[in-house]
Amino acid sequence: MAGARSAPALDGWVSPIATALGSSEASLAVPALKAARLQIDRKNSNAALLDAVAAAARNASNSTGHRLNAYGALPATKLVLDSKDYEFLVSMLDPAQSVSARSQASDVLGRSTLSAPSLVDLGGRLAKLGPLELGKILAAFEQSTAEDVGQAWVGGLGKSAVASSLMAEQVSKRVSKYPASVQESAKPLLITLTADAQKQNQRVEDMLKSLPVGDMRRGQAIFNSQKAACSSCHAIGYLGGKVGPDLTNIGAIRNNRDLLESILYPSASFVRSFEPMVVVTKAGEMVTGILKSDSAADELIMVTGPEVEVRVAKADVDSMRPGTVSIMPQGLDQQLSGQELSDLITFLKNTR
Repeated sequence: MAGARSAPALDGWVSPIATALGSSEASLAVPALKAARLQIDRKNSNAALLDAVAAAARNASNSTGHRLNAYGALPATKLVLDSKDYEFLVSMLDPAQSVSARSQASDVLGRSTLSAPSLVDLGGRLAKLGPLELGKILAAFEQSTAEDVGQAWVGGLGKSAVASSLMAEQVSKRVSKYPASVQESAKPLLITLTADAQKQNQRVEDMLKSLPVGDMRRGQAIFNSQKAACSSCHAIGYLGGKVGPDLTNIGAIRNNRDLLESILYPSASFVRSFEPMVVVTKAGEMVTGILKSDSAADELIMVTGPEVEVRVAKADVDSMRPGTVSIMPQGLDQQLSGQELSDLITFLKNTR
């Protein structure tokens, strides 16, 4: 059942799956969670099943990965986080955590119902988050219009070194719901984020001229590091992720300028078959990601980040349109030095 492409309607198995989720044996609990997620993605709202998944998420004796997968399996209606839930998830945002852990925790926090104090705390944490986490977590602030919450997240973004990874509309559409004082505080940030294509092109040209000589070996280490996290989404040879395009032969078809632009402004152009899509459900939920599969008769599978997939029932889809924002976060240049950026480009340019 865990390995099925889509979940069969096996309501009689829901109770045994819920029981297996509580097992101390990972060989049983892990596939049980996968089977449970398929049932939940079918909109199976069996209370016992949802409670069992929530219990697996909150069980501190479970592995970190299993807990994150359990939180990720829960629908937004069940993600009402208490202080312990919140503390666990924000601990996963630490830069020392794996790319997968940070991505999953960000996705859960962005979909969760949080208390006002937690939202204020989370807003302050935005200043230290990387571009991978920033865009996902920003969605959490749609649930409030309180002035202290608005000032917290706008202030956090204002101190962020990677706020440029966001599009101006991601901030403006959320801040518009807050009091005038918050909107006023956001104006300097929005001005900074509103850059036209000409300015972007000029920045690429200027940076290209100023980059030092790169080193391919150092660039390979950066590609595979948790800091850059390139390998979590892109493969070279047999190693790496499958979220973004395979980069094995990228050096043969892209020049240094192209490579630099794709790092600075990943939304400037998209590789065919990796274009972002925006799916809006009849309930008003919005899912942005890469369409992995629509071959099943009853569901779409969207990739929204490293090891994060969202299944949407076709019967629930209201509209689907091409997106304009890449799921690859902008702002990597804010995390890497000029030398590291040059090393990375040199490595990519020399892959064959």
